[in-house]
Order: sequence, then structure tokens, then C-alpha cells
Amino acid sequence: MRHYFIFILILIFAFWLRSYQIGELMQFAGDEGWGYLVARDAILSHTLPITGPPTSLSWFHLGPLPYYILIVSVWIGHFHPLSFAVTTILADTLAVGLMILLGEIWQGRRTGFLSGLLYASSPFFVIHSRIPLYVNLVPFFSILLYYVWFNYLKNKQNRFLYAAAFSYGMLIQMHITPILLLPVLIWSIRKKLTLRKAAFGIIAFIIPLIPHIVSEANSGFEMTKKILMWFPYRIAGSAGIGTTKNILTTNRLSKVIETVFSSYSQTIFPVVPVVSVVLILLSIIYVSKRMQTDVIGKTILLIILVSSIGIIIHGQPAYHYLLFFLPLILLLIAHLCSKNSVGVVLSVLLVVLNTGNLFQNQFQSGIPLTERMEVARFMISSSKEKTYEIVASPDIIDLPHFYDQYRYLTWYLGKEPVTTKGDIRDMIYEWDVSVKPADGKVLVKKFNHVTVIENL
Repeated sequence: MRHYFIFILILIFAFWLRSYQIGELMQFAGDEGWGYLVARDAILSHTLPITGPPTSLSWFHLGPLPYYILIVSVWIGHFHPLSFAVTTILADTLAVGLMILLGEIWQGRRTGFLSGLLYASSPFFVIHSRIPLYVNLVPFFSILLYYVWFNYLKNKQNRFLYAAAFSYGMLIQMHITPILLLPVLIWSIRKKLTLRKAAFGIIAFIIPLIPHIVSEANSGFEMTKKILMWFPYRIAGSAGIGTTKNILTTNRLSKVIETVFSSYSQTIFPVVPVVSVVLILLSIIYVSKRMQTDVIGKTILLIILVSSIGIIIHGQPAYHYLLFFLPLILLLIAHLCSKNSVGVVLSVLLVVLNTGNLFQNQFQSGIPLTERMEVARFMISSSKEKTYEIVASPDIIDLPHFYDQYRYLTWYLGKEPVTTKGDIRDMIYEWDVSVKPADGKVLVKKFNHVTVIENL
């Protein structure tokens, strides 16, 4: 009974950090606004998309599951800007519970509780969970996959294998980088795999992808053909074979390594990055010594190795590209720390310090939702009976969704901007409150992080 009580306490702690002043401090930038606009249009037109969000490759779209979750969230929340944030917060709180179970099936209850605590207070995951963007569902679906996958490795029950395949079909729709898990997934089950298991596993994987496959079939699988050609092209390009566009120069390599290690540090202990590096190295060495008799430990190390190499080869990763495998690093550290009282005290100290760091930095929210709402209300009120449009400031180049947060918020507040030829043209500068209007323009309003210039 005490163990259930601790489990619930950790979940409450995780939810508190993820939901603290979310209405005031939540980030709501252009990408988030664009997602809400997609959900709004789907709800109002009574249609469901069969392709998902576009990626950095303009021709490649993910599966539609992220849109479906977003649409349901916005519909239940009556279009409120916090609607999808509630979903990402709840999903990541459940991910904390899965981390506890994941650590427990691998190394026991103490490892499980420490895994949950470290994940619950990790600045990297707390901050991402508070941003209402579909990629921030990746940790939940990743940990769910690891939970059923590792259960199969340990118990060898086919239901876990098929559940892992189904979970992977859902995860791969949240972001393309978890494709790096595929070779390790196949390697870890190769000795237990039969033709029958493989067939049922493929079917389980395909089921959540059915809308996406229907869309692809209608287009003659054009996107599938392109992505199959893109992978070898991208790998070869990193070595300068066939193209120099994506070659891994020394400068580029140093930047991507900096991104990777910065993500590691933000996950474990951003205040003193060297502590993160030492803990990672010690935990990898500790698990490596027992690798021959620990197939789950070997699988975890391979996931981290293959994923890190894949991210580095990519050459231009964003921080969220690493969301799918960083929980396993916390799992390794929890296992190391669970072996003696010193490690347990260190884990608790990390939890306390990371929690304090989050509050000190106000959860690194960027421009908070409250300020963006003020900007939206101001544009509506200043336009009075006239129409108005939002135009890009001169420093915005080829970022079509940069102001979509204001387009959604003004629509939500009752007066959406027109797309062309408004009576009033509002130019928005973010993070630059010192900007001054040119001739013929009137400086309308300065906010803490935003300046609005109105062209009459």
C-alpha cells in the first residue's frame, strides 16, 4: 500500500510542475497557433485530415494521429488556447507513471521510483510538456513503446510484441526521428521472431497508420518512394558523397554535438553541465559491465548509441528531435543511483535543485500567453469598426506561420484579421521593444516583449 502512495505522490508532483501557472506562463508561438488553426478548421468544416503535420522536408508529412489528438482536445476545450496544453501535460504526467513501471520491470521498485522522480523534475521534459505542440507527445508514446517492448524481452509473451508494434505505429506519427529505433527493435527480438510473429507484428504496426496509408495509396505512394530514397541520400550527403549540401563539416559537427550535449544537460542537471556528463558516463560504464546477461540493458545502450549517431549524421537537429530516447538516459542514471544510499540522496538532490531552477527561470516560457492575449485584444480594440491585417515585419523571412498565434487568438476573442487589404496593417515585432516606426506609421503599443506598429 505504501508503494501505491509513493506512486501517486510522484504523479501529483509531476502534474504540479507541468501545470503550474500554465495559463499565465505557457508558450504559444506561431507553430502552436498554426496547429490550433488546423484543428479549428477541421472542427468547423466537419472534416478529418488523412495526412498529418508537414516536416522540415516540405514534401513529407507525418501520419494524421497528431491532428486527431489535437482536434479532439480543442473540441473538448471549446477552442480555448489551453485546450491542447492540458493534453500534453496529462500525457507527460502519465509518462512519469510509465517511467516508474519501466524502471521497475527492468531493475526493481527503487529504480522505478527514482526514474519517475528524475523524469518528473527534468527541466527538459517539464518545459516541453508545457508547450501545446504535437511533438511534445513523443515522450509519452516513446515510454509506452519501451514499456511493452521491454516487457516482451523479459516475459516473451506475444501480446507485448504486438502491443510494441502498435505503439511504434503511433509513435512514428509524432515525429520521424524514432525511425532510428527500428534496427535496434529488430535486433533485440531477432532470435525470437518467427514468420507468424512478424506478420502479426506488421499488421499491428499498420493499424494506427491506416488513414495515412489510404492517403499514400491515393497518391501512388509518392511520399513513401521519396522517403526511401531520401534516407541513403541523406547519409551519403553527410560524407560528401553525391552532394555537398549536407556534408558534416567541422563547424557543423561541433554545433550538432553541442545541441546533443545541451539536451543531455537540460535533461539531467542544466545548472552544472559537467555533473550530467559524469553521471551519463558512470551509468553507461555500470550497465556495460553487466550487458552480457542483461538484454534490456544492452538494448537501452544500443538505442542511445544508434539514436545519438543518427542525430549527429542528420547535422541540423532541433532539441525536440531527441525527445524519444532521452528518457532512457534518466533510466540509466536511476539504475546507477539506486544501488546505494549515496546515489538515492544524489537523485533527491537533483530533483530539488532542478525544481528550484525551474521556478527561478519561470519555466523558460518565452513570451507568455497572457502577453500574447494582451496583444490580440489590443489589435481588436484599436481596429474598432475597421478591418485589420497582420503583416510580417522586415526581420521575418520565409516563416509563414510566425504570426499564427495572433491569428488564432484574435479569432478566439471574436475578430479575426483579414488576410489582405485590411483598413489597418499591424506589424508585430517580438523581442524588440526598442523598434521605432518609419514615416507614415504610428507606434501603437509597447508590451514587455512585443511592439505593435500600425500603418494607417
